[in-house]
Amino acid sequence: MNLIASTLRELAGQPFVLRERGSTTRRAFEAAMGEQGLRVTAVFEIESREGVWKAVEQGLGIGVVADFEFVPHSNLRALEIRGRAIETQYSIAYHRERAPSPIIKAFIDTVSRMKERPARVSKRQRRAGRG
Repeated sequence: MNLIASTLRELAGQPFVLRERGSTTRRAFEAAMGEQGLRVTAVFEIESREGVWKAVEQGLGIGVVADFEFVPHSNLRALEIRGRAIETQYSIAYHRERAPSPIIKAFIDTVSRMKERPARVSKRQRRAGRG
């Protein structure tokens, strides 16, 4: 995967293919742009990341997906944002009566450990398309 770097300012004014309004990744991207007084020009709104990839592959604009969602493709390149970390937050919801479930407990324990020690993705893993 060829990783090209750019700043948010350099991306301002470019045509973007974005997920639907309310998408976590879209909200984070638009907020980061807005904090710098930059506007996002959405030429398409698509309800799936696969649709975003296909639209980008057809040359319709720049797609915005989370780094861990990017799937290497011979016609697509990852663009690393320099000078600004764009982060999202996720929540876990479950029915309180099912909390004692071994599966739910194991899942919550795993997520808690991951939160304490976020995974570091090496440059080699990024190039190999694993991050």
